[in-house]
Amino acid sequence: MRPRGVDSPDPAADLHEAVRIYGIRHRIEQSYKQVKDELGRADFQVRSDIAIRRHRSLLTCAFSFCWDTWFARLVGREPAVVTAVLSAAT
Repeated sequence: MRPRGVDSPDPAADLHEAVRIYGIRHRIEQSYKQVKDELGRADFQVRSDIAIRRHRSLLTCAFSFCWDTWFARLVGREPAVVTAVLSAAT
């Protein structure tokens, strides 16, 4: 691995940004654990690469719906899925 040079297209992160990212690490890891444990990411048996990708896509959608529903209740609004279904029905 090469050290970052002056000609690198990516700017170096300052200390404040590095500490901020490290601080949210636990929340990111908790999200992965929820997807794995509660939505069954580790509980599948498939034979093809495309089946694994489809399974992962479905889990990502399910997690997004669950997260939106939880957050909507927390802030006192209707979940986005319910709002979309109600507006499509009218």
